[in-house]
Amino acid sequence: MELDLRVQQQDDRAVVHVSGEIDLATCPQLRDVLAELVDRGIYHLVVDLEQVSFLDSSGIGVLMGVYRRIREHGGSLRLTAPSAQVRRVLDLTRVTMVVPICATLDEATPIEQLDPLTSSNVNVE
Repeated sequence: MELDLRVQQQDDRAVVHVSGEIDLATCPQLRDVLAELVDRGIYHLVVDLEQVSFLDSSGIGVLMGVYRRIREHGGSLRLTAPSAQVRRVLDLTRVTMVVPICATLDEATPIEQLDPLTSSNVNVE
């Protein structure tokens, strides 16, 4: 399965739009993109899950790993718009007890409107 990642960045904040399945095969690509953002000093992340059709424990591990890293820098992580199936996984693994889950991207982004000129697309197969 292909994982499509699109990043919108502004200063120390970014929104990562994820599309596809996050599983053992695709989670390294998500981890690499999120780690690169944190390595560049971007400590406020929103991960848009609206187009994610599947999430397994390896994907949970990636999200919690980046959460720990950005918290060390006083940052924040929010997840948005998960499907019912993805939300169930987040609830069962108690991610929802630690990471805020927002119904919409607008609700999750206390970020000013991101400049589309700073957006970059990362397509991973």
